[in-house]
Amino acid sequence: IPIPKHIQGKAFLGKQKSATGNQYIYAARDRLDEHYDMVRAVVDNNFEYIRNYQPQKLNYMDLEYRKQMDMMQEILKFKDEGKLNAIQNRWFQTKTAEEFYDLDKDPFQLNNLAANPKYKSVLEHYRKVQNNWTIKAGDLGFMNERDMVNLMWPNGKQPKTEQPKFKRSANSGKPETLAITCETKGASIGYKIGKDNAGWLLYSGPLAIPAGEQVVTKAIRYGYKESEQNTYSSK
Repeated sequence: IPIPKHIQGKAFLGKQKSATGNQYIYAARDRLDEHYDMVRAVVDNNFEYIRNYQPQKLNYMDLEYRKQMDMMQEILKFKDEGKLNAIQNRWFQTKTAEEFYDLDKDPFQLNNLAANPKYKSVLEHYRKVQNNWTIKAGDLGFMNERDMVNLMWPNGKQPKTEQPKFKRSANSGKPETLAITCETKGASIGYKIGKDNAGWLLYSGPLAIPAGEQVVTKAIRYGYKESEQNTYSSK
């Protein structure tokens, strides 16, 4: 489908692959389940720059969900028994404000070059790239989460996704075609065909509807209430 204007990324595979390519990949880490952090990163084929806005926090996040995993339980057991080596134990230590790695020489990112004077000018370049992206993308990570919710839900009222609409096209001698749209930008549309079909499918284009069949749809945008269902019956 045509790429929506609000999408910031560029395709790196497929028919819509960006002709100019991507010079940098940008990454972010904020809240993970019940824990908060704020990390931003930029990486290319040569270097990775990481900005830790909350360096007082550990690299490790004590997530209840993750602690259910056998591997995580084993790591924590080794930590408590003092069996992790110095590199493995870094995960349970606080961070530096900046990290900078030479990916050719240090693919596992174990040698932080942020304080190395030989890399000062290169580091400053990647720091500037990251800052420019933060401004251009309108990074909301600096905003209190409660204030962010108030922006998405004016006056504390959660917006509702618009109900999907149908547009029918008749094809002589063939099943009719049904296009489904939603006026809420960024919404996803789900549909079911047939009264006994219990599973929702993700709408991506016009549907061929056999005579006598029923189509049930609803739409949802992340952070919004689901729309009311809409039903179409083929003649």
